[in-house]
Amino acid sequence: MFDSRPIYEGDSQHPDTTHNAGYVREWVERCAGYLAAGHRVYFMMHCPNNLHCPAFAEDFHQALRERCSTLPALPAWPVPRQAGLF
Repeated sequence: MFDSRPIYEGDSQHPDTTHNAGYVREWVERCAGYLAAGHRVYFMMHCPNNLHCPAFAEDFHQALRERCSTLPALPAWPVPRQAGLF
């Protein structure tokens, strides 16, 4: 499934985590459901200023881990160069 709805709203250069909490909760629940159904989830995080994406993605992943206890931790940042997407 591909869905391009934003997880942030507004024209600032950094997502407002308080304002976007509802978007994040919605995506955490959606991804938790996919994982519970046995699907693999590839979640891409983009922001108006992508320099903020790693921290925002780590926050999202931690929220998802709180919902899905078997989800492994992310490797320490910076991660090794990715060999391929799929």
